[in-house]
Amino acid sequence: MNSKQLSEIQNSIRELMLENKINNSITGKLREGEFETQRYFIYVEITNTNPCLSYVFNSNEEIIIGRSVKGTSISIQDPYVSKFHCKLIFYQGYIYMQNISYGNLIEIKNGLKKRVVNPGEETVVFQNDKITLGQEKLRILLFHGLSNIEN
Repeated sequence: MNSKQLSEIQNSIRELMLENKINNSITGKLREGEFETQRYFIYVEITNTNPCLSYVFNSNEEIIIGRSVKGTSISIQDPYVSKFHCKLIFYQGYIYMQNISYGNLIEIKNGLKKRVVNPGEETVVFQNDKITLGQEKLRILLFHGLSNIEN
């Protein structure tokens, strides 16, 4: 990851943290003594687009990826991607990917290892995993506040 990409991620997380701070001051959701930097953020990047598309989410959000424009967090216009293809959930320090499609697979590569997630199955997504949905390539990273990307 180059310095420009790190800077973009850092700015996206800062914007989300500011939005969270405003929302939390309105709703009072942040517990006493809890700081925004203690939260986790999920970064999703579609790597085979030009320019690269990237998204940042709070870890407490359920992230739906699919072809549908309505009801998804990320819409991918690929005929080989289901309307609702997969769901990302953060649980106990890990990102889980669940295949919620009816017939399309998810392929995950990490080095020479390859695993397939069939419909109805789920798996843990690790930092160096390269994920394929249809013809689209994704990378998913987990950040703990800004600590992973600040120098």
